[in-house]
Amino acid sequence: MQQNQLQMLQKQLQGLPQEAQKQQLNQIIHQVVPIFGTCGINVEQLTTDQCTTTLASEKRVHNQVGSIQSAAIILTAESAMGLLISLNLPPGQVALVSNVNTDFLKKARGSIQAQAQLPTSQSELFQTQEKGNFSLQVDVTDETNAIIATCKADWYWFPAKK
Repeated sequence: MQQNQLQMLQKQLQGLPQEAQKQQLNQIIHQVVPIFGTCGINVEQLTTDQCTTTLASEKRVHNQVGSIQSAAIILTAESAMGLLISLNLPPGQVALVSNVNTDFLKKARGSIQAQAQLPTSQSELFQTQEKGNFSLQVDVTDETNAIIATCKADWYWFPAKK
């Protein structure tokens, strides 16, 4: 079975210690997707069924009340979903988000985390259908483990143009 670029990258990093794998993965992702590095989004875990992204509470991502900016919260959630989907797509396929709805429930206290989970049935559809669409939802939590936002995104996948 052929691997996509993200799958190949993970395979190349396998021989490194766990912390070094994470550091190298983040460094490469920050180069490929510069907004991740600009905002400071990090990948804590990336497997075929789950992706966890984090964003430290730093002044550069704060709003006027000292909490993490709403756009940064959305980006953290969308990043977890996008990486997870990208890891599961066959080579030559791309995914794009078409719609994002976010409910902000509480003010973020400290750093945040988004954890996306992909149902096995959806992963199987990627392998059997050339194109399609689906929705994925992510809860974003803060340092107190409170859910501060719920982000639901509609995604499409299709063959990449050559």
